[in-house]
Amino acid sequence: KSLSFTSTATNKWMATFDIDDASGTGTPLAGLVNVRASALDPAGNVGSTGTSNPDGTDGKLKTSAFLIEFDNVLNKGNSPTFVISPEVGSGTSAETDSTSPFITVKFTDEAKEYEISGVTGDLANKADSHDKVTITKAELTRPDGTVETVTFKQSSDIDIVVALTDVELGEYKLTIEAKDELGNNRKSRPSTPGVDTAAEAFTYNFKVIERAKYSLTLDPGNNLVSLPGDPMDTAINTVIDATAPIDLVLTYDPADAEGPWLIAERNTDTGLLEGNLTVIDARHAYWIQTTAFHTLRVDVPAQAFTALPPTIAMSMGWNLVPTNDLTRRVVNTAIDADDYFTGLKWTVAYTFETGASKWWRVLPSKTGSIVTPTCKDSAGVSGVCGMGFTLLKGLDTGLAVGKGYWVWVTEDGTLVP
Repeated sequence: KSLSFTSTATNKWMATFDIDDASGTGTPLAGLVNVRASALDPAGNVGSTGTSNPDGTDGKLKTSAFLIEFDNVLNKGNSPTFVISPEVGSGTSAETDSTSPFITVKFTDEAKEYEISGVTGDLANKADSHDKVTITKAELTRPDGTVETVTFKQSSDIDIVVALTDVELGEYKLTIEAKDELGNNRKSRPSTPGVDTAAEAFTYNFKVIERAKYSLTLDPGNNLVSLPGDPMDTAINTVIDATAPIDLVLTYDPADAEGPWLIAERNTDTGLLEGNLTVIDARHAYWIQTTAFHTLRVDVPAQAFTALPPTIAMSMGWNLVPTNDLTRRVVNTAIDADDYFTGLKWTVAYTFETGASKWWRVLPSKTGSIVTPTCKDSAGVSGVCGMGFTLLKGLDTGLAVGKGYWVWVTEDGTLVP
């Protein structure tokens, strides 16, 4: 676009340009403008500055280019994105089971206000030279309607982390206001240039839900299983209630004073599991005998900050061990056996797949092609390993979360999962 200049002093001129007059399709919210000026003196000599084409070789901007940034919106006119951590659940709304979650607010488009499609190199990725965003207000609306100011940290020029504490179950709304380095605090341009406008509020709705219980699927017969962490209540009749079709539980612990075999059987009169096995924990694997298909759901909390990670004493010979997992991954998540048994001198490990009535053998240094276990149902359809599914492959190339293992070690040691 050609501009009309007005002389303001000797050898000085001024012209104005409105972003709405920029060439190209659409109405730009923010834009990058290339300026080239030419002048003629009375003797007919022509001089110029800038360039008509700022895009040089291989998309590199020419050093002679004179560019002006029009920055009059926040985040390229887009809303920020919100990410809650940890995030759980499968609903349409964001959900967490943490009482102290973190929410990251991302203004990723603020640094992209001058991207140009159809070209490559510097011009396509021309960054906003004023791309820092700061939060000016952060408020949390709790389930009871009370509103409180929450703390936050600037983790980068475009990312802000909000820390929440002592949240209970229920639905929440986080409301934030922000501005960029030029003071833009809205997605849309002010109707009058240079006039301050009220900051735009961005809201994020999320729900704090009850922690899901850990699920172990059991087939009729003997199941060799374990938990990734200690239950909230380790009492055997809390972990396995009286209605469960489980009549026998046993484990093997050569170091136990009442061992090596610890057993609990269902008392038909009391309905309770009774014997010298009184607790279910994450330091043992268990044989659980069921009379029907059953999903055992156990309250397994996250690893406590004040608790030491688990260790398991191993005696020379056979040991019945669990697959501990501080991250509490789902059943049948694959684990490299060499990594899990690191520091131990072991020769072989076995687990049992009830649905196939099959023993699976795992050897050291055989886990390079480890695969996640896959299963099929009675109709031959592949699906998630669990109740009613038969294992196809996976347990012979590595370990799996939720399984128990007989492991032969050639000397005493300590398993550090």
